[in-house]
Amino acid sequence: MEKNPLFKGLTRPPMIFGVPMTPFVIAMGSIILVAFYSQNIFLVGFSIPVFFIMKAMTKRDDFIFRLMFLKMRFFSNPASKNYYKAKTYSTNSYRQMPPNSNFPKISVFGLNAEPNFEKLIPFSSLINDSVVITKDYLLMTTWEIGGISFEAEDDDELDIKNDLLNMLFKSFANEPVSFYFHNCRYSIEDKLTSKFNNAFLEEIDRKYYESFKQGTLRKNSLYLTLIFNPLKVKIEKTTFMKSSFENKRKTISVF
Repeated sequence: MEKNPLFKGLTRPPMIFGVPMTPFVIAMGSIILVAFYSQNIFLVGFSIPVFFIMKAMTKRDDFIFRLMFLKMRFFSNPASKNYYKAKTYSTNSYRQMPPNSNFPKISVFGLNAEPNFEKLIPFSSLINDSVVITKDYLLMTTWEIGGISFEAEDDDELDIKNDLLNMLFKSFANEPVSFYFHNCRYSIEDKLTSKFNNAFLEEIDRKYYESFKQGTLRKNSLYLTLIFNPLKVKIEKTTFMKSSFENKRKTISVF
């Protein structure tokens, strides 16, 4: 079977000795500064256990420090949590109303005080059931790929299908189109419905499925995302941004 190189984007944060670079520099720099200003050189020895703790945390998840920083960034008001009986977040950012405004208060806490995910959500609007437009005016749609049963296919047949797929992607080389593949791995609960007249076989079947702990069965689902930049070939982006809502709607409908 022919082997082709696989080009992947940078999916892991840059690391130093197995620890993400940014948290490593912040932690070690803080220890050195504290030791310098306190005139206690022995405090530098704390960098050794801190390094191994950070390395152990990184082994569990490469993005654990990024998730911790996001958790700190989206810290919710304890009073708001006590009022709503749950942590509340917003998808959009809101500005604070002036105190002399005549608008009635609809909540004890202002929406501007709630943490929002506006900067982390790249999507703008839903064009139809399967197409989304982003904040950069890119059209995006995603399909789930069924794939082929490669275990039973001949190597020559796999090479032919692989070449056809590569030719398909090469045909879009000069087009404002990008492709992204996503592999989602998640836990499933799956079993065959069986019925035995023999008590011994029925017991073996029951113990067989009991041997699987919850979450041990995993499934991979492949998804293909197509991103199209219509403004590159149709109109100027600046003109589109300055146009009215009705003109934007008509322009998008042409795509």
